[in-house]
Amino acid sequence: MSSFRLIYCSQIVPPLDRAGLDAILVSARRHNDRNGLTGCLYFDGYHFVQALEGGSQDVNETYQRISRDGRHHTITLLSFGAVNTRIALHAMALAERTGAVELALDALRNPEGHFVPERFGPAQAQMFMQLCGTGATPAP
Repeated sequence: MSSFRLIYCSQIVPPLDRAGLDAILVSARRHNDRNGLTGCLYFDGYHFVQALEGGSQDVNETYQRISRDGRHHTITLLSFGAVNTRIALHAMALAERTGAVELALDALRNPEGHFVPERFGPAQAQMFMQLCGTGATPAP
C-alpha cells in the first residue's frame, strides 16, 4: 500500500496557549495511532503547518475532520501526493523552531519579511516540512 502525504497550513483562532496546543497534539496522536497515520505539526503562535502521512483515504478523512475544527481558519492545502518515505516518524510530532527550521523560515519569508505559508508552492511546503521533521519531538 502506498503512503500519501498531505501538507496544509492554517491560521489559529486566538487565543491558543500551550495547554490548548498540547490538547490538540494528544488528540491527534490518539487519532493517528488508530488510523496508521504519522504527522508533524509546526506552530509559530499564529500558523499551523502540518504534514499528514498514511493511506490516501485515512489522510483525506483526517484532513476533512481537521478542516471543520473551529480552532483555526484560512485552511490551505499546499501539497498532496504519493511518497516513498515519510517525514514524520511518530503518530504526532511537534516541530519547534530549531536552527534548520529558522533557516527555512528565513528562506521562505516574503519580501516584507513575513512568514506566509499559505503562499508556499508544493516544493516549498515539502522542503519546509522535511526540515521540520528532522527536529520534531513526539507529542505528549
